[in-house]
Amino acid sequence: MKIGILGTGRMGVRLAAMYARAGHEVVLGSRDTERSRRIAAGLALPGLASGDYDQALDAPVVLPAIFLRDGLLDQIEPLRTVLAGKILIDITNPFNADYTDFITPWDTSGTERMTLLSGELGTRLGFFPRMNYTLLGTPWKPGQADEVVGALIARPDGDAR
Repeated sequence: MKIGILGTGRMGVRLAAMYARAGHEVVLGSRDTERSRRIAAGLALPGLASGDYDQALDAPVVLPAIFLRDGLLDQIEPLRTVLAGKILIDITNPFNADYTDFITPWDTSGTERMTLLSGELGTRLGFFPRMNYTLLGTPWKPGQADEVVGALIARPDGDAR
């Protein structure tokens, strides 16, 4: 499976490496293509390529690794037609800058905000927060298992329920 990742922060890089190690073709897309190139070269993983956002968006599966507080919804909005029909892996967690609270009301989630953005975005896979805590909280070490504890599959037509 080809996966395009938007963002070269901690989550984007770790997930790109995890998917490449699992045998997937991954494009690590960045606004700064030199940064993406350096990271991909440093990881030297088969199947991991550097690129810009447009190259990452060419994949049938797209993972935006951008914080909600950093304008994720504003960045995704103009891409609705490009993302239509694709699988969108949503790792959105609406943390504030110091991780002490959320920037959304407690009765919603980042995945719900992404779903409300547009009913045209196709299927979203939303990972539960523990995965993010695991990846953000402890540095990944070679040989360490990656942990995914659950996933929510959401589509606007309700078939995924």
